[in-house]
Amino acid sequence: MGYNCPMSTLTELEDELAAVKAAIARIREAGQTKQDGSGRQVDEAKYLRLIEEKRDLEHRIAIKKNNGRVPGSGVIFGG
Repeated sequence: MGYNCPMSTLTELEDELAAVKAAIARIREAGQTKQDGSGRQVDEAKYLRLIEEKRDLEHRIAIKKNNGRVPGSGVIFGG
């Protein structure tokens, strides 16, 4: 996905985050490689890529919840 994708709703972002968290949990529990029905080994999604995707989604959700502003980016006068 990333920032260049079409605008997503908060619900869509939260659903995607839940799917990414589930994939991370599966990799932690069962490893990153599994066998398919024919016995071939298949790589799951890359763990580190999923961690990056999780951070990105959490950031995008925080922006959505903060009316489109990056949390913590407010102007501080006299600080």
